[in-house]
Amino acid sequence: ILVATLGPGVANAVNVVANAFQDRVPMFFITGCVDEREAMTYTHQIIDHSELLKAVTKASIKIVDGAVDVAIDKAVAIALDGQPGPVHVDLPISVAVKSQPECAMIVWSAPSPAAPAEGADLETARRWLSEAQRPVMIAGVDVLNQNSEETVAEFVRDFKVPLITTYKAKGVIPEDHPLALGGAGLSPLADQHLLPLVQKSDLIILAGYDPIEMRTGWRNPWEQNRYDNCREKVIKFCAVPNMHYMHQADLSFIGHVGEGLNTLRKGVFANPVWKNGEPEKVRNELKSIFSGTGTSGADEEWGPAVVIDVVRKALPRNGVATADSGAHRILLSQMWECYQPRGLLQSTAL
Repeated sequence: ILVATLGPGVANAVNVVANAFQDRVPMFFITGCVDEREAMTYTHQIIDHSELLKAVTKASIKIVDGAVDVAIDKAVAIALDGQPGPVHVDLPISVAVKSQPECAMIVWSAPSPAAPAEGADLETARRWLSEAQRPVMIAGVDVLNQNSEETVAEFVRDFKVPLITTYKAKGVIPEDHPLALGGAGLSPLADQHLLPLVQKSDLIILAGYDPIEMRTGWRNPWEQNRYDNCREKVIKFCAVPNMHYMHQADLSFIGHVGEGLNTLRKGVFANPVWKNGEPEKVRNELKSIFSGTGTSGADEEWGPAVVIDVVRKALPRNGVATADSGAHRILLSQMWECYQPRGLLQSTAL
């Protein structure tokens, strides 16, 4: 919950709200405002809050007398629905100082997790999964937002699918697991190894993958398969429809990521995959490149990579690290092993 006074107070908080919007964090931004009648002739510190915040909030709600409970509950519903984000609530002075009568509240009921409907698209997706010889999964922050970490981890382990995560989804499976290829999206050097693997795959499963975390190298990365001159098949499970156009998928299922994966796997049995061992080679290459010695130099006793390496070894497996914005975050995201979700807290950043 973020609270600010009117006018300049709201303007000063815009960067915080924008960060929440970019990071898919539910936020309730409560601001004071003068009453509409007062604003007709009074201009000191008066600006249109909703217009100022339109680009970085999911909605802007002005509280009215007699419906305070409805406004707050609606703000909660919008902030949590689909992809989480900030909602602005404008509170007029006359309402703020007035008691509200007790009444039966209208409370939002969260929708049940939505799974893909049976039909031709789902049958096609199941066939692709059963026939895949080189599958790969890319998981993003919506896996965490929908509490689907265990479902994703179980799917990856059962079908032996190599997992690339965004940096916010690090730790969906412990990153010392042989199938974990680490977090992507920040390091061009890491992308030189991860993107060719994606382009060699014959099936890409996008699980809660939100490309807002990714750099331009991940724009349309699977347009043309370079392994056998045949385009990859892409199945996407996401919380909201694709309006970003960073990539496209052949099949897209909107709803709950975990329920989507559980539905996909029904009646499908795991087959041997990646017989050439390519994902393991990529994993070993990345571990060699992003290490205390590999990054800082074998003779260097001190430096960013060495610090990261020492701190990671000193902390327990469930230790949590945080990082602010800066170039050091690129190295940290690659080197820091997460053994549980949210083991490394960082921002999409502005």
